[in-house]
Amino acid sequence: MKNFKDFTNFLNSTIQKSISDIAGLIMFLMALIMFSGAASMDAVRFRPLFAAILPHSHLVLALAFGILAPLALFRGPFHVWGAGAATAAVLSGTGLFNDAFLLPLLYVPTLLAVSTDITQSWNVWGLDYMKVESKDFLKLGVPLMWIVSIINEALVFYFFG
Repeated sequence: MKNFKDFTNFLNSTIQKSISDIAGLIMFLMALIMFSGAASMDAVRFRPLFAAILPHSHLVLALAFGILAPLALFRGPFHVWGAGAATAAVLSGTGLFNDAFLLPLLYVPTLLAVSTDITQSWNVWGLDYMKVESKDFLKLGVPLMWIVSIINEALVFYFFG
């Protein structure tokens, strides 16, 4: 980096390398946005089906999300930064529940995953740093966060339902 040209070449090669390293993630995020957009547009067409399946009580829905919160693990259908983006889009698109209720409702299971999912980089780093086995982390963390999720979903109902 003795001159501007060398620095520019170094910066360009670093950017090219880093983008190629995360190309799969970028494509996943682009597909996720397209998928959730399509899901929200089609949710209106499926509204009668969802209206028949989904509970109409905010309390029942909140408790169901608390009980099913582990479905957010590994970017599952309740993780809003994973497959749960489509779940959020569909629930919002049906218009059965207001978005002020749906946001915290969906965010609680996501917090379970962010806290205890072994695919989260900070959890992997922490486990490696503390020399804790991922199996032990899951056995202790998931049940605790599951209970916390049920309590938090009850609070979501209390404050937003």
